[in-house]
Amino acid sequence: MPSSEAIIDEMRRGYRFFGGRDEGWIIGVYKALIIEGDCFGEHQTILHSHRGTGIGSMMYDQFKDLAKREGCRINSVNALLGQEATLRMIEKHGFHKAGDPFEQSPGMLVQRFEREVD
Repeated sequence: MPSSEAIIDEMRRGYRFFGGRDEGWIIGVYKALIIEGDCFGEHQTILHSHRGTGIGSMMYDQFKDLAKREGCRINSVNALLGQEATLRMIEKHGFHKAGDPFEQSPGMLVQRFEREVD
């Protein structure tokens, strides 16, 4: 879990954080970075107690809306291979594979997914 200082540093570097609350408590977060017409999302986190409630889908809608508002051409994400729930969410929101799987860091095999912004 990143420290508040690390999150502030990422915000200063252009990352945008969004998510959801339940009765005032943060129950999920997602971050996005816009680079040259690409709105790239990563690190979606949802409290275990709130999984399956639609919060993840809501955050993907926020992510897609951000890309549209900012005039981006594409949304993109990297997903760990084997994370079935994440892969289902990506497919549900219209993303498709882009390129071959790659090691994002040693032993971490990911696939890039993209979708054109509406």
